[in-house]
Amino acid sequence: MNRKRTKTSPRARAIRAIRARAKEIPRLARDAVLRLHAHARRAIRRAIRFAVRHSRLIECLALGAVVAHLLAQIPYVGAFLAAMALAAAASVGLLVELLREIESVFKND
Repeated sequence: MNRKRTKTSPRARAIRAIRARAKEIPRLARDAVLRLHAHARRAIRRAIRFAVRHSRLIECLALGAVVAHLLAQIPYVGAFLAAMALAAAASVGLLVELLREIESVFKND
């Protein structure tokens, strides 16, 4: 009698809601929303895959964003310093990724 309820995911609830209201939504709009959902899911998966592969770059950019936010509080020159901090963080992140790739190439030889 007392069955344990499992918690449904937000994605499952959204799809269930779309299907429940399917008769109210015109067919073209429903198909467009479902296509958009599929594209968004693929884009998020690609972004996560990129972040996992290039974790050092993401770490440098995150640290640069924090520093840029702190530097932006300085009057007059804060915006310039923040932009320079982001540029420096991106450069360091790319160099770290390049160094990691070069080490992996020469390690295999």
